Amino acid sequence: MFDKFEPFQGLQKQDFAFRPTRYEIWIGGKMVANGKTNSIISAKAINLDGAEKMEVTYNDALLNTELVSKIIFDEFVTATDRLQLITIPNETNSDNMGIMMFKMTIGPTRHSKNFNRNEPYCCNLFMQSGTIAKLTFSYSNPEKLIEFYSEPENEELDLEFVFLSSDHLRYENGRHVSGPHGGAPRAVKVEANISGNEGFTVTMFNTDGGQAVVQMAPKQMKLVGSDNEKIQLKGYGHDAMGASFADYGLTIFHTNGNIEKCKLHMYDRGVDIEYLP
Repeated sequence: MFDKFEPFQGLQKQDFAFRPTRYEIWIGGKMVANGKTNSIISAKAINLDGAEKMEVTYNDALLNTELVSKIIFDEFVTATDRLQLITIPNETNSDNMGIMMFKMTIGPTRHSKNFNRNEPYCCNLFMQSGTIAKLTFSYSNPEKLIEFYSEPENEELDLEFVFLSSDHLRYENGRHVSGPHGGAPRAVKVEANISGNEGFTVTMFNTDGGQAVVQMAPKQMKLVGSDNEKIQLKGYGHDAMGASFADYGLTIFHTNGNIEKCKLHMYDRGVDIEYLP
């Protein structure tokens, strides 16, 4: 069962990422192809010609003939059982039923656009407890649907852990300025969001002397990137005092499900702390 929403509501454009494990291609109500994939689908808010858009990227050499590697969507809206990124031109080369319904309910998002055969007009995000469970693309030229699924049992790294670090390095604006220190134990804790929101909570502890003392207060973060070598989390929202969690991020480096190191990013200060095993 997917999360439910009040339909036809505009949403704030925001970054997200989804790592599918398999895909299905449907035409005319029949599945015509399926297989495995290991390429992340990433989205970010961009400014294009003075307007905020959403840029979605996906790079899989076997599938880019079916799904273009970069897509620009105009708006981010709700439907009853999904969130939707859409581009709805008033004039287009393929005015199918889906586009016609968007025109009637949401209205056109731009004057004109012609779609290539591997370029969708809509991206659907199906959520379960605030997390993307399925992502699909709808096409008009010709009409087609590509569905992407993520199967948790195939994921290599559980994003709820405590990483015990023996030492760390400090970088300022990309330049190594200190460390290692000959022993400076720390702990990086990643857990399900303690506020009940999307994503995770990241907390840093100083464990010197066998005591666990909070060194960085909990930061709310969500997944923004993932591949076979690293997972990227980035803060979003604000704490109770109004400080932005977006000033922080965490990159987790791993091999075969084993964490090798973590790097904390403090974007507003241009500082990175690399926590060693």
